[in-house]
Amino acid sequence: MTNVISIKKNLMWNSIRIGTGYIFPVISFAYVSRILGASGIGTVSYVYTIVSYFTMFALLGIPTYALREGAKFRNDIVMLSKFVSEMYIIIIGTTVISLGLYSFLIFNNDFAEYRTLLLIMGLVIPCSSIGASWYFQIIEDYKRISLQAILFQIISLVLIFTFIKTSADVIKYGAIHILGTVGSNVLYFVTVQKRIKLFQSNNYNIIRHIKPILIIFGMTIASTIYLSFDSIMLGYMIGDEAVGLYAVALKLISVVIALIASLNGVILARLSVYINNNNLEKFRELLSNAFNFIFMLAVPASFGLYALSEQLVSLFSGAEYMESAEILRLLSINVILSPINGLIAYQVFMPYGKEMYSLIATIVGSLINFTLNLIFIPIFQQNGAAITTIIAELCVFSICIFYASKLTNMKLYFRNLYQYILAAMPIILIGYITSKLVNNMVLQTCIVVTLGFFTYFTLLKLQKNDFLLTVIRNVYKRKL
Repeated sequence: MTNVISIKKNLMWNSIRIGTGYIFPVISFAYVSRILGASGIGTVSYVYTIVSYFTMFALLGIPTYALREGAKFRNDIVMLSKFVSEMYIIIIGTTVISLGLYSFLIFNNDFAEYRTLLLIMGLVIPCSSIGASWYFQIIEDYKRISLQAILFQIISLVLIFTFIKTSADVIKYGAIHILGTVGSNVLYFVTVQKRIKLFQSNNYNIIRHIKPILIIFGMTIASTIYLSFDSIMLGYMIGDEAVGLYAVALKLISVVIALIASLNGVILARLSVYINNNNLEKFRELLSNAFNFIFMLAVPASFGLYALSEQLVSLFSGAEYMESAEILRLLSINVILSPINGLIAYQVFMPYGKEMYSLIATIVGSLINFTLNLIFIPIFQQNGAAITTIIAELCVFSICIFYASKLTNMKLYFRNLYQYILAAMPIILIGYITSKLVNNMVLQTCIVVTLGFFTYFTLLKLQKNDFLLTVIRNVYKRKL
Protein backbone atom coordinates (compact mmCIF):
# COMPACT_ATOMS: atom_id res chain seq x y z
CA MET A 1 0.00 0.00 0.00
CA THR A 2 2.96 2.31 0.65
CA ASN A 3 4.07 2.00 -2.97
CA VAL A 4 0.59 2.86 -4.27
CA ILE A 5 0.38 5.97 -2.10
CA SER A 6 3.90 6.95 -3.13
CA ILE A 7 3.03 6.73 -6.82
CA LYS A 8 -0.10 8.82 -6.31
CA LYS A 9 1.84 11.50 -4.45
CA ASN A 10 4.59 11.48 -7.05
CA LEU A 11 2.01 11.72 -9.82
CA MET A 12 0.34 14.64 -8.08
CA TRP A 13 3.56 16.62 -7.68
CA ASN A 14 4.84 15.72 -11.15
CA SER A 15 1.51 16.75 -12.67
CA ILE A 16 1.69 20.05 -10.80
CA ARG A 17 5.26 20.63 -11.98
CA ILE A 18 4.58 19.81 -15.61
CA GLY A 19 1.18 21.47 -15.57
CA THR A 20 2.44 24.78 -14.20
CA GLY A 21 5.39 24.53 -16.57
CA TYR A 22 2.88 24.80 -19.39
CA ILE A 23 -0.09 26.59 -17.83
CA PHE A 24 1.89 29.63 -16.69
CA PRO A 25 3.44 30.04 -20.16
CA VAL A 26 -0.01 29.68 -21.72
CA ILE A 27 -1.33 32.46 -19.48
CA SER A 28 1.60 34.67 -20.38
CA PHE A 29 1.32 33.60 -24.02
CA ALA A 30 -2.27 34.84 -24.14
CA TYR A 31 -0.94 38.25 -23.12
CA VAL A 32 2.33 38.29 -25.03
CA SER A 33 0.83 37.11 -28.32
CA ARG A 34 -1.39 40.18 -28.35
CA ILE A 35 1.54 42.50 -27.62
CA LEU A 36 4.26 41.04 -29.86
CA GLY A 37 2.04 39.72 -32.66
CA ALA A 38 2.55 36.58 -34.71
CA SER A 39 5.92 37.75 -36.06
CA GLY A 40 7.40 38.49 -32.63
CA ILE A 41 6.12 35.23 -31.16
CA GLY A 42 7.42 33.38 -34.21
CA THR A 43 10.90 34.87 -33.76
CA VAL A 44 11.20 33.75 -30.14
CA SER A 45 9.74 30.31 -30.94
CA TYR A 46 12.16 29.92 -33.83
CA VAL A 47 15.22 30.76 -31.72
CA TYR A 48 14.07 28.62 -28.80
CA THR A 49 13.59 25.66 -31.13
CA ILE A 50 17.18 26.07 -32.33
CA VAL A 51 18.43 26.27 -28.74
CA SER A 52 16.48 23.11 -27.88
CA TYR A 53 18.48 21.15 -30.46
CA PHE A 54 21.80 22.13 -28.92
CA THR A 55 20.41 21.44 -25.44
CA MET A 56 19.31 18.02 -26.61
CA PHE A 57 22.85 17.25 -27.81
CA ALA A 58 24.37 18.48 -24.53
CA LEU A 59 22.07 16.20 -22.51
CA LEU A 60 22.62 13.28 -24.89
CA GLY A 61 19.61 11.29 -23.66
CA ILE A 62 21.13 11.07 -20.17
CA PRO A 63 18.01 12.21 -18.22
CA THR A 64 16.01 9.19 -19.42
CA TYR A 65 18.90 6.73 -19.09
CA ALA A 66 19.83 8.05 -15.65
CA LEU A 67 16.27 7.69 -14.41
CA ARG A 68 16.11 4.05 -15.45
CA GLU A 69 19.59 2.99 -14.27
CA GLY A 70 19.82 5.26 -11.24
CA ALA A 71 16.68 3.68 -9.75
CA LYS A 72 18.80 0.58 -9.07
CA PHE A 73 21.09 2.56 -6.72
CA ARG A 74 18.69 4.95 -5.03
CA ASN A 75 19.05 3.20 -1.65
CA ASP A 76 22.87 3.11 -1.85
CA ILE A 77 24.30 6.62 -1.45
CA VAL A 78 27.85 5.56 -2.38
CA MET A 79 26.85 3.87 -5.63
CA LEU A 80 24.36 6.60 -6.44
CA SER A 81 27.03 9.30 -5.92
CA LYS A 82 29.36 7.42 -8.24
CA PHE A 83 26.63 6.97 -10.84
CA VAL A 84 25.61 10.66 -10.78
CA SER A 85 29.27 11.68 -11.05
CA GLU A 86 29.68 9.47 -14.12
CA MET A 87 26.65 11.10 -15.69
CA TYR A 88 28.09 14.54 -15.00
CA ILE A 89 31.45 13.63 -16.55
CA ILE A 90 29.70 12.67 -19.78
CA ILE A 91 27.44 15.74 -19.70
CA ILE A 92 30.36 18.13 -19.18
CA GLY A 93 32.06 16.79 -22.29
CA THR A 94 28.97 16.94 -24.50
CA THR A 95 28.04 20.41 -23.22
CA VAL A 96 31.45 21.82 -24.13
CA ILE A 97 31.09 20.41 -27.65
CA SER A 98 27.52 21.69 -27.94
CA LEU A 99 28.47 25.22 -26.84
CA GLY A 100 31.37 25.21 -29.28
CA LEU A 101 29.08 24.36 -32.19
CA TYR A 102 26.49 26.85 -30.95
CA SER A 103 29.06 29.67 -30.99
CA PHE A 104 29.60 29.10 -34.73
CA LEU A 105 25.86 29.52 -35.28
CA ILE A 106 25.74 32.75 -33.28
CA PHE A 107 28.38 34.40 -35.43
CA ASN A 108 27.04 33.05 -38.71
CA ASN A 109 25.85 36.00 -40.81
CA ASP A 110 22.76 34.05 -41.88
CA PHE A 111 21.53 34.34 -38.27
CA ALA A 112 22.68 37.91 -37.68
CA GLU A 113 19.14 39.20 -37.03
CA TYR A 114 18.69 36.61 -34.28
CA ARG A 115 22.14 37.05 -32.69
CA THR A 116 21.07 38.83 -29.51
CA LEU A 117 18.31 36.32 -28.82
CA LEU A 118 20.65 33.42 -29.55
CA LEU A 119 23.15 34.77 -27.01
CA ILE A 120 20.54 35.25 -24.29
CA MET A 121 18.48 32.12 -24.82
CA GLY A 122 21.63 30.04 -25.25
CA LEU A 123 22.01 30.11 -21.45
CA VAL A 124 19.52 27.27 -21.44
CA ILE A 125 22.19 24.90 -22.79
CA PRO A 126 24.69 24.91 -19.88
CA CYS A 127 22.02 25.38 -17.23
CA SER A 128 19.97 22.41 -18.45
CA SER A 129 23.13 20.31 -18.41
CA ILE A 130 24.09 21.00 -14.80
CA GLY A 131 20.51 20.92 -13.45
CA ALA A 132 20.16 17.15 -13.04
CA SER A 133 16.43 17.16 -12.34
CA TRP A 134 16.67 13.45 -13.14
CA TYR A 135 18.45 12.93 -9.81
CA PHE A 136 15.35 14.07 -7.93
CA GLN A 137 13.22 11.78 -10.07
CA ILE A 138 15.48 8.87 -9.16
CA ILE A 139 14.97 9.46 -5.44
CA GLU A 140 11.31 10.40 -6.14
CA ASP A 141 11.59 13.85 -4.58
CA TYR A 142 9.00 15.38 -6.90
CA LYS A 143 7.82 17.84 -4.28
CA ARG A 144 11.11 19.76 -4.24
CA ILE A 145 11.50 20.10 -8.00
CA SER A 146 7.82 21.01 -8.35
CA LEU A 147 7.95 23.83 -5.79
CA GLN A 148 11.14 25.25 -7.32
CA ALA A 149 9.64 25.17 -10.79
CA ILE A 150 6.45 26.89 -9.62
CA LEU A 151 8.46 29.63 -7.91
CA PHE A 152 10.28 30.56 -11.11
CA GLN A 153 7.12 30.32 -13.19
CA ILE A 154 5.45 32.86 -10.92
CA ILE A 155 8.47 35.16 -11.13
CA SER A 156 8.48 34.87 -14.93
CA LEU A 157 4.76 35.66 -15.14
CA VAL A 158 5.16 38.78 -13.00
CA LEU A 159 8.11 39.96 -15.11
CA ILE A 160 6.18 39.46 -18.34
CA PHE A 161 3.25 41.59 -17.21
CA THR A 162 5.68 44.19 -15.88
CA PHE A 163 8.13 44.57 -18.76
CA ILE A 164 6.43 43.37 -21.98
CA LYS A 165 4.50 46.43 -23.14
CA THR A 166 5.14 46.94 -26.89
CA SER A 167 5.88 44.90 -30.01
CA ALA A 168 9.54 45.97 -29.68
CA ASP A 169 10.00 43.92 -26.48
CA VAL A 170 10.94 40.70 -28.27
CA ILE A 171 14.39 40.51 -26.64
CA LYS A 172 12.92 41.05 -23.17
CA TYR A 173 10.40 38.29 -23.76
CA GLY A 174 13.13 35.92 -24.92
CA ALA A 175 15.09 36.55 -21.71
CA ILE A 176 12.07 36.10 -19.44
CA HIS A 177 10.96 33.05 -21.44
CA ILE A 178 14.05 31.08 -20.35
CA LEU A 179 14.15 32.33 -16.75
CA GLY A 180 12.20 29.37 -15.36
CA THR A 181 14.50 26.82 -17.00
CA VAL A 182 17.70 28.62 -16.07
CA GLY A 183 16.73 29.43 -12.48
CA SER A 184 15.31 26.00 -11.66
CA ASN A 185 18.32 24.14 -13.00
CA VAL A 186 20.79 26.31 -11.09
CA LEU A 187 18.93 25.51 -7.86
CA TYR A 188 18.80 21.81 -8.77
CA PHE A 189 22.58 21.78 -9.14
CA VAL A 190 23.13 23.52 -5.80
CA THR A 191 20.86 20.98 -4.07
CA VAL A 192 22.48 17.95 -5.74
CA GLN A 193 25.89 19.03 -4.41
CA LYS A 194 24.45 19.09 -0.90
CA ARG A 195 22.77 15.68 -1.20
CA ILE A 196 25.58 13.54 -2.60
CA LYS A 197 29.37 13.50 -2.90
CA LEU A 198 30.32 14.32 -6.46
CA PHE A 199 33.61 13.20 -8.03
CA GLN A 200 34.87 11.42 -4.88
CA SER A 201 35.52 8.01 -6.48
CA ASN A 202 38.75 6.92 -8.15
CA ASN A 203 37.10 4.19 -10.20
CA TYR A 204 34.68 5.53 -12.77
CA ASN A 205 33.39 3.32 -15.58
CA ILE A 206 32.20 5.71 -18.27
CA ILE A 207 32.38 3.34 -21.22
CA ARG A 208 29.57 1.04 -20.01
CA HIS A 209 27.08 3.90 -20.25
CA ILE A 210 27.93 5.07 -23.77
CA LYS A 211 26.04 2.54 -25.90
CA PRO A 212 22.62 2.74 -24.14
CA ILE A 213 22.93 6.54 -23.86
CA LEU A 214 23.63 6.86 -27.58
CA ILE A 215 20.63 4.67 -28.41
CA ILE A 216 18.38 6.86 -26.27
CA PHE A 217 20.01 9.95 -27.79
CA GLY A 218 19.26 8.66 -31.26
CA MET A 219 15.66 8.13 -30.20
CA THR A 220 15.54 11.66 -28.79
CA ILE A 221 16.94 13.18 -31.98
CA ALA A 222 14.45 11.40 -34.19
CA SER A 223 11.58 12.25 -31.85
CA THR A 224 12.57 15.91 -31.67
CA ILE A 225 12.70 16.16 -35.44
CA TYR A 226 9.03 15.38 -35.92
CA LEU A 227 8.00 17.24 -32.76
CA SER A 228 10.02 20.44 -33.21
CA PHE A 229 11.47 20.50 -36.72
CA ASP A 230 8.10 21.64 -38.06
CA SER A 231 8.73 25.09 -36.61
CA ILE A 232 12.20 25.37 -38.15
CA MET A 233 10.97 24.24 -41.57
CA LEU A 234 8.00 26.62 -41.37
CA GLY A 235 10.29 29.50 -40.43
CA TYR A 236 12.71 28.73 -43.23
CA MET A 237 10.16 27.92 -45.96
CA ILE A 238 7.27 30.27 -45.12
CA GLY A 239 8.23 32.84 -42.44
CA ASP A 240 7.89 33.90 -38.81
CA GLU A 241 4.15 34.59 -39.04
CA ALA A 242 3.42 30.98 -40.01
CA VAL A 243 5.58 29.82 -37.09
CA GLY A 244 3.60 32.11 -34.78
CA LEU A 245 0.26 30.71 -35.93
CA TYR A 246 1.54 27.17 -35.57
CA ALA A 247 3.02 27.96 -32.14
CA VAL A 248 -0.39 29.00 -30.78
CA ALA A 249 -1.98 25.63 -31.55
CA LEU A 250 1.14 23.74 -30.53
CA LYS A 251 1.26 25.54 -27.18
CA LEU A 252 -2.32 24.54 -26.33
CA ILE A 253 -1.78 20.94 -27.46
CA SER A 254 1.50 20.71 -25.54
CA VAL A 255 -0.11 21.74 -22.26
CA VAL A 256 -2.70 18.96 -22.48
CA ILE A 257 -0.19 16.32 -23.62
CA ALA A 258 2.26 17.23 -20.86
CA LEU A 259 -0.37 16.94 -18.15
CA ILE A 260 -1.58 13.58 -19.43
CA ALA A 261 1.94 12.23 -19.95
CA SER A 262 3.10 13.35 -16.48
CA LEU A 263 2.64 9.74 -15.37
CA ASN A 264 5.55 8.57 -17.54
CA GLY A 265 8.37 10.05 -15.50
CA VAL A 266 6.81 8.89 -12.24
CA ILE A 267 6.45 5.17 -12.95
CA LEU A 268 9.54 4.50 -15.13
CA ALA A 269 11.78 3.91 -12.11
CA ARG A 270 9.16 1.68 -10.46
CA LEU A 271 8.58 -0.41 -13.61
CA SER A 272 12.33 -0.81 -14.08
CA VAL A 273 12.60 -2.20 -10.56
CA TYR A 274 9.73 -4.65 -11.23
CA ILE A 275 11.41 -5.95 -14.40
CA ASN A 276 14.79 -6.11 -12.66
CA ASN A 277 13.17 -8.23 -9.91
CA ASN A 278 11.19 -10.27 -12.47
CA ASN A 279 7.91 -9.21 -10.85
CA LEU A 280 5.83 -9.42 -14.03
CA GLU A 281 2.47 -9.44 -12.26
CA LYS A 282 3.12 -6.07 -10.63
CA PHE A 283 4.55 -4.79 -13.91
CA ARG A 284 1.40 -5.68 -15.87
CA GLU A 285 -0.90 -4.30 -13.19
CA LEU A 286 0.84 -0.94 -13.04
CA LEU A 287 1.15 -0.74 -16.82
CA SER A 288 -2.55 -1.52 -17.29
CA ASN A 289 -3.49 1.25 -14.88
CA ALA A 290 -1.17 3.62 -16.75
CA PHE A 291 -2.83 2.88 -20.11
CA ASN A 292 -6.31 3.33 -18.65
CA PHE A 293 -5.27 6.54 -16.90
CA ILE A 294 -4.05 8.02 -20.17
CA PHE A 295 -7.06 6.83 -22.18
CA MET A 296 -9.51 8.18 -19.60
CA LEU A 297 -7.96 11.66 -19.83
CA ALA A 298 -6.61 11.84 -23.38
CA VAL A 299 -9.70 10.72 -25.31
CA PRO A 300 -12.12 13.35 -23.93
CA ALA A 301 -9.37 15.97 -24.06
CA SER A 302 -8.87 15.26 -27.76
CA PHE A 303 -12.59 15.56 -28.52
CA GLY A 304 -12.81 18.66 -26.34
CA LEU A 305 -9.96 20.45 -28.11
CA TYR A 306 -11.57 19.70 -31.45
CA ALA A 307 -14.96 20.99 -30.31
CA LEU A 308 -13.53 24.15 -28.68
CA SER A 309 -10.71 24.96 -31.09
CA GLU A 310 -12.00 28.41 -32.10
CA GLN A 311 -12.97 29.37 -28.56
CA LEU A 312 -9.61 28.37 -27.08
CA VAL A 313 -7.58 30.15 -29.74
CA SER A 314 -9.67 33.30 -29.41
CA LEU A 315 -9.52 33.32 -25.61
CA PHE A 316 -5.82 32.65 -25.31
CA SER A 317 -4.38 34.53 -28.27
CA GLY A 318 -7.06 36.73 -29.82
CA ALA A 319 -9.14 36.82 -32.97
CA GLU A 320 -6.12 37.64 -35.16
CA TYR A 321 -4.86 34.08 -34.56
CA MET A 322 -8.09 32.40 -35.65
CA GLU A 323 -6.25 30.55 -38.42
CA SER A 324 -4.65 28.53 -35.61
CA ALA A 325 -8.04 26.93 -34.85
CA GLU A 326 -7.78 24.70 -37.90
CA ILE A 327 -4.28 23.63 -36.82
CA LEU A 328 -5.63 22.83 -33.35
CA ARG A 329 -8.37 20.64 -34.82
CA LEU A 330 -5.84 18.78 -36.94
CA LEU A 331 -3.49 18.22 -34.00
CA SER A 332 -6.21 17.25 -31.52
CA ILE A 333 -5.81 13.51 -32.22
CA ASN A 334 -2.18 13.89 -31.16
CA VAL A 335 -3.41 14.28 -27.58
CA ILE A 336 -4.14 10.54 -27.71
CA LEU A 337 -1.31 9.35 -29.95
CA SER A 338 1.61 11.18 -28.35
CA PRO A 339 1.09 10.06 -24.71
CA ILE A 340 0.44 6.47 -25.81
CA ASN A 341 3.57 6.42 -27.97
CA GLY A 342 5.50 7.84 -25.03
CA LEU A 343 4.01 5.29 -22.65
CA ILE A 344 5.03 2.37 -24.86
CA ALA A 345 8.50 3.79 -25.51
CA TYR A 346 9.32 4.64 -21.91
CA GLN A 347 7.25 2.19 -19.87
CA VAL A 348 7.43 -0.92 -22.06
CA PHE A 349 10.62 -0.71 -24.11
CA MET A 350 12.78 1.12 -21.55
CA PRO A 351 12.31 -1.22 -18.55
CA TYR A 352 12.96 -4.21 -20.82
CA GLY A 353 16.11 -2.56 -22.17
CA LYS A 354 14.65 -2.45 -25.69
CA GLU A 355 15.41 1.18 -26.50
CA MET A 356 16.35 0.11 -30.01
CA TYR A 357 12.65 -0.48 -30.77
CA SER A 358 11.91 3.14 -29.86
CA LEU A 359 14.85 4.29 -31.97
CA ILE A 360 13.54 2.43 -35.03
CA ALA A 361 10.03 3.83 -34.57
CA THR A 362 11.18 7.42 -34.11
CA ILE A 363 13.64 7.32 -37.02
CA VAL A 364 10.90 6.10 -39.35
CA GLY A 365 8.51 8.72 -37.98
CA SER A 366 11.02 11.55 -38.30
CA LEU A 367 11.95 10.61 -41.88
CA ILE A 368 8.28 10.55 -42.84
CA ASN A 369 7.73 13.87 -41.08
CA PHE A 370 10.68 15.55 -42.79
CA THR A 371 9.83 14.21 -46.24
CA LEU A 372 6.14 15.10 -46.05
CA ASN A 373 6.94 18.55 -44.67
CA LEU A 374 8.86 19.27 -47.87
CA ILE A 375 5.71 18.41 -49.81
CA PHE A 376 2.89 19.73 -47.61
CA ILE A 377 4.32 22.95 -46.13
CA PRO A 378 4.70 24.75 -49.49
CA ILE A 379 1.10 23.80 -50.35
CA PHE A 380 -0.77 24.02 -47.02
CA GLN A 381 1.75 26.07 -44.97
CA GLN A 382 1.15 25.68 -41.19
CA ASN A 383 -1.73 23.23 -41.78
CA GLY A 384 0.63 21.08 -43.80
CA ALA A 385 3.02 20.89 -40.84
CA ALA A 386 0.16 19.72 -38.63
CA ILE A 387 -0.91 17.03 -41.12
CA THR A 388 2.62 15.61 -41.38
CA THR A 389 2.95 15.53 -37.59
CA ILE A 390 -0.18 13.39 -37.27
CA ILE A 391 0.92 11.03 -40.06
CA ALA A 392 4.30 10.64 -38.37
CA GLU A 393 2.70 9.91 -34.99
CA LEU A 394 0.43 7.28 -36.56
CA CYS A 395 3.45 5.57 -38.12
CA VAL A 396 5.31 5.62 -34.81
CA PHE A 397 2.22 4.23 -33.07
CA SER A 398 1.96 1.32 -35.52
CA ILE A 399 5.62 0.40 -35.14
CA CYS A 400 5.48 0.67 -31.33
CA ILE A 401 2.45 -1.63 -31.17
CA PHE A 402 4.18 -4.17 -33.41
CA TYR A 403 7.31 -4.38 -31.24
CA ALA A 404 5.52 -4.05 -27.88
CA SER A 405 3.34 -7.05 -28.75
CA LYS A 406 6.52 -9.15 -28.67
CA LEU A 407 7.11 -8.19 -25.03
CA THR A 408 3.65 -8.12 -23.48
CA ASN A 409 0.00 -8.69 -24.36
CA MET A 410 -0.99 -5.28 -25.77
CA LYS A 411 -4.61 -6.36 -26.31
CA LEU A 412 -4.95 -6.42 -22.53
CA TYR A 413 -4.17 -2.70 -22.31
CA PHE A 414 -6.37 -1.59 -25.22
CA ARG A 415 -9.47 -3.67 -24.46
CA ASN A 416 -11.38 -0.73 -22.90
CA LEU A 417 -10.37 1.94 -25.45
CA TYR A 418 -13.69 1.72 -27.30
CA GLN A 419 -15.54 2.65 -24.07
CA TYR A 420 -13.59 5.89 -23.74
CA ILE A 421 -14.22 6.79 -27.40
CA LEU A 422 -17.98 6.10 -27.19
CA ALA A 423 -18.25 8.13 -23.98
CA ALA A 424 -16.36 11.09 -25.50
CA MET A 425 -18.18 11.31 -28.85
CA PRO A 426 -21.12 13.40 -27.52
CA ILE A 427 -18.64 16.20 -26.68
CA ILE A 428 -18.52 17.12 -30.39
CA LEU A 429 -22.31 17.37 -30.54
CA ILE A 430 -22.42 19.41 -27.33
CA GLY A 431 -19.85 21.80 -28.79
CA TYR A 432 -21.76 22.21 -32.05
CA ILE A 433 -25.14 22.86 -30.40
CA THR A 434 -23.62 25.26 -27.86
CA SER A 435 -21.89 27.30 -30.58
CA LYS A 436 -25.26 27.77 -32.31
CA LEU A 437 -27.22 28.73 -29.21
CA VAL A 438 -24.69 30.81 -27.23
CA ASN A 439 -22.71 33.80 -28.55
CA ASN A 440 -20.25 34.39 -25.71
CA MET A 441 -17.10 32.27 -26.19
CA VAL A 442 -16.26 32.11 -22.49
CA LEU A 443 -19.76 30.85 -21.73
CA GLN A 444 -19.55 28.40 -24.63
CA THR A 445 -16.33 26.97 -23.23
CA CYS A 446 -17.74 26.64 -19.71
CA ILE A 447 -20.90 24.90 -20.95
CA VAL A 448 -19.04 22.43 -23.19
CA VAL A 449 -16.50 21.57 -20.48
CA THR A 450 -19.18 21.13 -17.80
CA LEU A 451 -21.70 19.16 -19.87
CA GLY A 452 -18.95 17.22 -21.59
CA PHE A 453 -17.45 16.22 -18.23
CA PHE A 454 -20.69 14.91 -16.78
CA THR A 455 -21.78 13.23 -20.00
CA TYR A 456 -18.43 11.53 -20.45
CA PHE A 457 -18.14 10.04 -16.98
CA THR A 458 -21.82 9.13 -16.87
CA LEU A 459 -21.49 7.13 -20.08
CA LEU A 460 -18.28 5.51 -18.80
CA LYS A 461 -20.08 4.44 -15.64
CA LEU A 462 -23.04 3.09 -17.63
CA GLN A 463 -20.59 0.98 -19.62
CA LYS A 464 -19.20 -0.31 -16.31
CA ASN A 465 -15.67 0.76 -17.15
CA ASP A 466 -13.35 -1.27 -14.90
CA PHE A 467 -10.81 1.47 -14.26
CA LEU A 468 -13.39 4.14 -13.41
CA LEU A 469 -15.24 1.80 -11.06
CA THR A 470 -11.96 0.98 -9.30
CA VAL A 471 -11.19 4.68 -8.89
CA ILE A 472 -14.68 5.32 -7.47
CA ARG A 473 -14.34 2.43 -5.01
CA ASN A 474 -10.97 3.76 -3.84
CA VAL A 475 -12.41 7.24 -3.36
CA TYR A 476 -15.23 5.86 -1.23
CA LYS A 477 -12.71 3.90 0.83
CA ARG A 478 -10.49 7.02 1.12
CA LYS A 479 -7.53 5.23 -0.38
CA LEU A 480 -6.71 7.91 -2.94
